[in-house]
Amino acid sequence: MILAQSLFIFTVIYTGPAPIAFIPTLIIGGLLIFIGIDFLMKWVWQARKKLPVADFAVVCGILLVVATYGILEGVAVGIALALLLFVHSYSQLSVIKSSQSGTEHVSNVDRNYKEREYLDKHGEALQIFVLQGFLFFGTANRLLDDIRVQLENRKPIKIKYLILDFHRVDALDTSAANSFAKLMQICTRDTIELVFTGCSQDVSRRLTNLISDTTSPNGHVRIFQNLDEGIIWCDDDFLQNYKGEDDRSDPEELLAGLLQNSKAAKVLAPYFEQVTYNDGHTLFRQGDPGKELYLILQGSVSIVLNLDDDKPIHLRTIRAGAVLGEIALYTSAARSATALVNGECILFQLDQKSYEKIARDWPAEAGLFHAFIVRLVSERLARANKEIVALSR
Repeated sequence: MILAQSLFIFTVIYTGPAPIAFIPTLIIGGLLIFIGIDFLMKWVWQARKKLPVADFAVVCGILLVVATYGILEGVAVGIALALLLFVHSYSQLSVIKSSQSGTEHVSNVDRNYKEREYLDKHGEALQIFVLQGFLFFGTANRLLDDIRVQLENRKPIKIKYLILDFHRVDALDTSAANSFAKLMQICTRDTIELVFTGCSQDVSRRLTNLISDTTSPNGHVRIFQNLDEGIIWCDDDFLQNYKGEDDRSDPEELLAGLLQNSKAAKVLAPYFEQVTYNDGHTLFRQGDPGKELYLILQGSVSIVLNLDDDKPIHLRTIRAGAVLGEIALYTSAARSATALVNGECILFQLDQKSYEKIARDWPAEAGLFHAFIVRLVSERLARANKEIVALSR
């Protein structure tokens, strides 16, 4: 069968259109009418129930233009109508992948417990929008409207920081600039710090040009490489208004704040050893046995994950007043990541032997210490759950 069909096709190609002259005109005309009616039945009559109204209108428009002007004109009009329909349909989609507040999405920086409580209390002042897709005049206008609605819905909470994350954005069209210019003007008027994060080189260039054309040198617009950097800057800037007492340089006072008991802190403090390390020192390596817990009195520590044949991945930065290494101390499991000291760092260290001695000699104070560790882990788990819920909305 296939061989016969192939032979027929080659014969037609070889002989050309000359044999058509021997076919009666009535048959050819009837064949064309049959094909035309078949097309009309499939693409007009039957399609009226299958196609969406907009698509069916495009088909009818193409048919009208073909009948009036010709096939090429109909094809051109069909392409134009299809493009308009695509632009309209795409502009109806929201480019906001997720929206979260500062209490739902926290940075990868562990801070002093008082600073953390302050940020948790005022986290609603930070609003984060993770964007996706292609931004042009249609989707950018929809984005501006969505942001306005969400900001209005959050009243009477005063929004101080607005972060737009572009790391899932494919491209930013020049036509979208007007919408972002309006957004910058709104933020400047309402004294909102507008932060752009995760921008590609092209998007960053367009936004930088837009910022220089739209805002003054003291404008409220900033660009950061990734979302975490943007959140960290917002948190640091917000904490400038924090008036809490700084007890990070006093080990006993810091321990008293963590345990919420000054007497227990006075008992436990002698079991901790104060140590100092210089910039770049490896506090512990991934895979090492977990034998120490640390309170950071000064400086910060970076937690990095080492992968085979790949660059280390930065997981967290732990600053003064925070705790690290607590899980490994309890489980004696191997360290899951590497800890590197940033700058000169002063730490309060509790090793395995001292921890066991506390549990044996001071059971009541050890219970308070255990309660603090449980509270710390629970807070981290609660933050992770909040972020998962926010991302699932």
